[in-house]
Order: sequence, then structure tokens, then C-alpha cells
Amino acid sequence: MRRWFLLLIALGLLAGCDGLLGEGEDTVLVVVATDGGRLIRLNASDEEANQAWSAELPASSAVRLLVSGADVFAASGTQLAGFDLDSGAALWTAPHDFGVTVVNVVGPIDNLLFALTFDDLVAIDLANGDEVWRQDLNLTLTDAADEALVAAGGALILGGSPIRSIDPATGDVLATFDTPDSDIRALAIEGGSVFAGLADGLVALDAVSLSQEWRVDAAAQVDNLALGGGSVLYSVLGGGIAAVSTGGADEGAAEDGEIFQQLAVDGERYLGVRADGLLAAWDRTAFASCTVAADCPVLWEVPGTSATVDALAVGSNAIYYANGGILDAVIRGDGGSLWTYQTDGNVVAVVVP
Repeated sequence: MRRWFLLLIALGLLAGCDGLLGEGEDTVLVVVATDGGRLIRLNASDEEANQAWSAELPASSAVRLLVSGADVFAASGTQLAGFDLDSGAALWTAPHDFGVTVVNVVGPIDNLLFALTFDDLVAIDLANGDEVWRQDLNLTLTDAADEALVAAGGALILGGSPIRSIDPATGDVLATFDTPDSDIRALAIEGGSVFAGLADGLVALDAVSLSQEWRVDAAAQVDNLALGGGSVLYSVLGGGIAAVSTGGADEGAAEDGEIFQQLAVDGERYLGVRADGLLAAWDRTAFASCTVAADCPVLWEVPGTSATVDALAVGSNAIYYANGGILDAVIRGDGGSLWTYQTDGNVVAVVVP
């Protein structure tokens, strides 16, 4: 009897210790994908990150991750697959194989996911992975952008020349907005507005009608966008970064001549990863008084070990910065490191559910 009593006490202590048997109250779930074909879910704390599970994906240098409720979907190579976030179990009998590279996946809208391949825009049933409809990019949706596809609030928007609003139920075109060319590298949607980076500026459109709400001119291609806190942070190819409110009001600019790979808005901070892999943070209030021609003081910097940075994500306790094969949990306040996690291959996608 005494042995059973001691065993029950021991089990109770283990169950109350965060990280020993799984997730604790302060655990953050982080999902990463590598170019070597691994999808990994981490349990991350302020001290370390431990693997909860991993799954195999087709090896690809470009993986798109989408979290929906308690599931995560991965578009890698020619396949789209779904996994239970908690267990890592596959959601479908088999991944949906498109036979051609998948470059983006968005949704869901009415239990449909939307995959953009090099050839088609395809609606997929979230429950079983079956195809619902398909629109050919070479016939009905010509001059579509390579990866520019967003969905939110029931709206499905495809970048290109023109930018199109797509009926999620049928794939039919509902509205269009003419653009000078199909090279739309940045597209985002929030609060009933679509924000599109054009070859010569940034434009905001109504998400339903695609009528123009406002426009900001730029000297070159707007190639990255990040939304947050009522602001739009964007980069101009070779022309640094700038910010405007979601209503189009100027909120500062900086880093003239620099090229940026990744952008994010983290509360009162703007984040940017330069072409050399350096991650920098700016105070949003101070940034509003900056101009591209003048130096804008940074809050902190994290030098990159790899020039290519494919993923940057903001979590509740850290900024997750993927540099080569290392995922670094960066302290939001000062840029220090909470921990690093080494993967096999390069980290090419990160999401924080």
C-alpha cells in the first residue's frame, strides 16, 4: 500500500511540472518546416524548445504553413497535407497531390482551403482533402501573380494583372482591379481592405468591390507587407522600409538603399530582416518621425549567420527568427536570445498558432 501511495504522489508531481509530460501553462506551440522535408511541432518556453512531434513532407525550399483551429496544413512540393496540432496525426487518408508545385495555401472559407499552384487555383475540402473546384491560370485566370493569394472575412483575393476577387464557392471572378503588370509580390488583407504592393506603389482596395481606397507612390516595387496595430509596414525594393496607417496616413520611413526579406509588426515595434540576414527592430513611435534620407535609430539588432531568412514569426513570448538551420527565440524587448533550436536542413517556414 505504501508503494502505491508513493507512486501516486510521484505521478502527481510529474503531472504538475511543466515540460516533463508535455505542455504547461507557459508553453507556446511553434510549428516549423525545413527544406529537408520535416514538419516539426515544438513546445517552447522561456528556457528551451522541445520537439512534440514531427512528420514527413516532400523536400522543398518553399513551404507554406496554415493553421486553422486545432490543425496545421503544409503545402510542400506538389502536395498539401493536414495534421492534428496536438498529436501530429494525418487528417486525410493521403496528402492531396496536385502534380505541380504548390506555391501558396490560404483559408479556410466555408470549410474550403485554397491552393495556388503554378498552373491552377484549386479549392480543397478541409475535411477530406478532396478537390471541389479548379480554375486554370492559363485560361480563365491569366496573368496571375506567382504566390499572391490571400483570404479573410469570406473574401478570396488573387494578385496579378488584374487583381481579382474570387467567389470561394465556385472560383468565378467577382470583381477586378487593373494593375500595370502581374508582378504582385506582396498582398495582405485585414478589416475589409486588401493591401497590394505594386511595381510603383502601395494601394488599398475594398475587399468586396476592389475599388481603390487610397494609394501611396513608391520609386520601385513594393515587395513585402506586414500588418498590425492599425499600421501597414512595407518595403520598397532597394528603397528601404516605410509605414502608413491602414487609412493611408504617413507613419515614417527608413533604411534608404536597403533590401528587406521579411517584415513583421510586433506591438509597439517594427521588425525587418535585411538582405544580409540582419534582424532589426524599431520603436513605432520614434519611426514615425524618420525619413528614408536620415538615419533612424534601431532598438536592437541581431546579426544573421545566413544571408537567406525564409521565416519570421511573432509569438506571445518571443520573436521566432529562422536563420539557416537555426530557429532563434529572440527576446522582444532587447533582442537577446531565449534559446536556439537546431534543425536538419534550413528552416523555411514558421507559424505560431
